[in-house]
Amino acid sequence: MTKSVVLNVIEDGTTEVAEAVNLELTNVSDATGQVSLTAAAHTVTIVDNDVPTVSFDVASSTIGEANVSHNLVVRLTVPGGGTLGAAVTVDVTDAGTGAALSGVDYDAFAGETVTFIGGSLDGTEQNVTLNVLHDLLVEGDETLDLMLGNVTGPASLGALSAHTLTITDDETASVSFGVSASMAAETSVAHNVVIALSTSAGATLDVPVIVNVTDAFSGTAASDSDYVAFGPETVTFLPGAVDGNMQSVSLEVLNDMLLEGDETVDLTLSVQTGPSLLGPLSAHEVTITDDETASVSFQVSGSTASEAGSPHGVLVQLTAAPGVTLAVPVTADVTDKGTGTALSGSDYGLIGTQMVTFGVGSGNGATQNATVNVLDDFVVE
Repeated sequence: MTKSVVLNVIEDGTTEVAEAVNLELTNVSDATGQVSLTAAAHTVTIVDNDVPTVSFDVASSTIGEANVSHNLVVRLTVPGGGTLGAAVTVDVTDAGTGAALSGVDYDAFAGETVTFIGGSLDGTEQNVTLNVLHDLLVEGDETLDLMLGNVTGPASLGALSAHTLTITDDETASVSFGVSASMAAETSVAHNVVIALSTSAGATLDVPVIVNVTDAFSGTAASDSDYVAFGPETVTFLPGAVDGNMQSVSLEVLNDMLLEGDETVDLTLSVQTGPSLLGPLSAHEVTITDDETASVSFQVSGSTASEAGSPHGVLVQLTAAPGVTLAVPVTADVTDKGTGTALSGSDYGLIGTQMVTFGVGSGNGATQNATVNVLDDFVVE
C-alpha cells in the first residue's frame, strides 16, 4: 500500500539550473513496534521550464571594406520576458568557410566567449567586434561565416546560430573597347581590336577577369565572305593587372574581287567571370574599306548619226580592274546638256533623262545603251 504527499511547485519568471528538494522519512511509530524505516531519503528535482536561448540577432550583415570594425550582436531570449537565474556563456567562432581570408581581409579571429551574467533580462545583447582590413585589390565582395556554440549555463542555442558577414569591395574595375570604331583595309590580313581594363586609383586585380568578344551579326559585312567567322573570342586579364592594361582580339579580313563598297562588322563585349563591370564602350564597329574601284564613261567621245537613221545608240561603258565584278548594281543617268546645235524636238526626239544600269556581276568592259531618236526633215542644214 502507498500513500502520497504533495509538493507544490511554484512557477517563477527566473531561469535557473535544475533545483533539488530533499525529503526525509522520520518518526515512524506503530502499536507493535515492528515497523522500521528503509529508503528514508527522496530527492525531487525541479526542472526549469523557462529555457533561454542565445543567437545572433540577424542571419547576415554587410560592411564596406573601408570601414575599420564591425559589431556582431548576440542576443539573449528569455521566454515570458524573465531573467537569468545563473550566468550563461556562448562561444563565437570563425567557421573558416567564407571567401574572405583571415589575416588578409580581416584581423585573425581566434574566437570570443560572450557572457550573460545572472539576472540578465530578456533581449540583453552583447557585441563581438570584427576588424576589417582595407586593401587596394579588386577582388569582389567576400564573406566570413561565424558560428555560435559551446553554451554553458541554463540556456541553449537559438535558431540563428550562424551568421554570414559580407565584406563589400570598394575597389572597382571595368572593361571596354579601346575605341568605339576602327577601319580595316580589305587588303589587310588581320585587324586588331583592343580591349582595355580600367580600375579605381591604385587598384590591382586580385582574381582574373575573363571577357567575351562576340560578333553581333548586325553589320553589313558577311561572315566567311568578307571576314573569317569570328568567335566568340575570350580575353583574360590576369591577377596583377592594373588600370590601363590592354588585350586584343584579331579580326581576319578576306580580300575579294567584288566591288561592294565599305562594309561593317559589329562586335560586343560581355564579362564572363571576375569582379568587373562593362565600361561605356561595350560595342565596337569595324569598317572594312573596299579596295576595288570602277568608273562609268561613254565608250567613245563622239559618234555620227544619219538623219534618216533613227534611232541612234550611244554606248555607256563600265571600266574596272581585270577580274573585278560588281556586287551591287551601278546606275548612271544620260541627259541632254542642251548646248549642241541640233534642236530637241526638231532634229531629235526629247531625250529627258535615261538611266542605264550595270547589274550585279558586271565586269570590265560591260556596256549599256542610251538611245537618241533622230528626226528626219526636209531642211537643208
